[in-house]
Amino acid sequence: MMIFRMKIEAVMCDQCRNVLVPPREICPYCGTLKNNLRSLLIENTGVVISHTTLNMPSQEFSFPIRIALVKLQEGCVVLCLADNEEEIDIDSDVELILDDEDRFRYRNIK
Repeated sequence: MMIFRMKIEAVMCDQCRNVLVPPREICPYCGTLKNNLRSLLIENTGVVISHTTLNMPSQEFSFPIRIALVKLQEGCVVLCLADNEEEIDIDSDVELILDDEDRFRYRNIK
């Protein structure tokens, strides 16, 4: 599989140096306001740090739903849906893509 190169919009807090996805107006870590948050574009690759399968989701979704927390190279963590049915384990290298509804999805990098 080819890696789909896309950049993800984020902000970096000048006070505590945390990177936030999606961009926010206030840093949730230190309370810094917008004027101290710097816009940046980050890579779409990272590592799965946790995952689960939901077998009883809300009615808006068909089941099962596979979700994961993905730690991107810049250190921020993003909650994502699975892009396909392949198994992905903790510490797997993955890439993020956007679906038709602008939700993050993850898929294995081979």
